[in-house]
Amino acid sequence: FPNSVGSSCRSRSLHSPTASSSLLKVYTPEQEEDIQKQELSVSDQVLDSVLSKLAAPPATKEETESSSLPPPKGEKKKDNNAMAFLRKMGKVGGTKDFTNAVGSDEGAGMAAPEKPNILKKAKAAYKECTVTGVIDNMDQIFPLTSSGTAWRGVSDSVKGGFSNGLIRREIVEDKPANVLEGSVVLGDDGKGYLQMVTDLSLEPHGVVDASNYDGIEIDVLSREGFEFNIHLRSPSTDKSASTMRSYRHTVNLEVTFAWDTIRIPFSSFQDRDNASVDPSSLERIGIVATDKEMDINLAVGGVRFYNVI
Repeated sequence: FPNSVGSSCRSRSLHSPTASSSLLKVYTPEQEEDIQKQELSVSDQVLDSVLSKLAAPPATKEETESSSLPPPKGEKKKDNNAMAFLRKMGKVGGTKDFTNAVGSDEGAGMAAPEKPNILKKAKAAYKECTVTGVIDNMDQIFPLTSSGTAWRGVSDSVKGGFSNGLIRREIVEDKPANVLEGSVVLGDDGKGYLQMVTDLSLEPHGVVDASNYDGIEIDVLSREGFEFNIHLRSPSTDKSASTMRSYRHTVNLEVTFAWDTIRIPFSSFQDRDNASVDPSSLERIGIVATDKEMDINLAVGGVRFYNVI
């Protein structure tokens, strides 16, 4: 996602973004580190300027009257954006707005980005997804989920790939949805992917026990038929292998031009050795476009566990 999709993307939009649409741009760790350094450098300069002004002696009556006079003709008055900038950076007043939160790519063996502070402050207000059965019904401020975790984007760019895209929140056919949009480009190794993922547990690197459910239920809509995967990740029992294992199921989405609810039993999620996932130990879920070059524009309106009655 480092090259966020714009006019160069060949995907067709599902729906014109509303005024409340939100974008989650995703950068490589190196790009995000550079951005953070630039923001800290600028914000520290502005903060030093404000503190020096606060430490200065009070202005005299003459100085106050002089400063209130209009500037000489032909000279524009300089805007003091210091406090506005500090508020934007979260240095003073209010709380940060995570509506347009910035995510970061992660690859195999890389730690997940730290969750926004808003999650830590309001953790008690959320119920774990296995308690309610709801992973996300898109009723929280993007990128937060209904169960208190957060969506983020992952692409093959962390491994030198060329796939790019973005995740955004918009209203699609009267339903709030996360839209995964972009282009999957295969590399020399024949691999490439884009995905949006979220942890399932509120605890860092934690797992949830979904063994009381029968599988995953997802609401999807697309203007074009294509294949995509749903991945479940859980700790590996093989100590000689990676610390995590991914279990996948491929969905062949047909064009319906309407919302469709798809149910996948846990027994259908298998790893590279054709072993089925253990639902009692799940860490993460991802919606993935992979293995084929494609333009993707997929709306996801809800992700839940389900029981067969």
